[in-house]
Amino acid sequence: MKNRIKDRNNPPEAIHLIAEFGDARLVRCGAKVRLEGGSMADRLDALDWARINLPGINVTTRHAAGSPVTP
Repeated sequence: MKNRIKDRNNPPEAIHLIAEFGDARLVRCGAKVRLEGGSMADRLDALDWARINLPGINVTTRHAAGSPVTP
């Protein structure tokens, strides 16, 4: 019960879509920027865009199981 009350007092942070590149989505969750899904080409396009338009921001990747992650 203690955990449930704690979770209610600290709701999860909202996820905001920054941009989409094919099937890849660049999203902001709190202070973090995350890259989710997409093909390798989609992810590379998103990482290039983020490098140019979001300087100094570290983008973490999140992918489907079995999908390689190579920024």
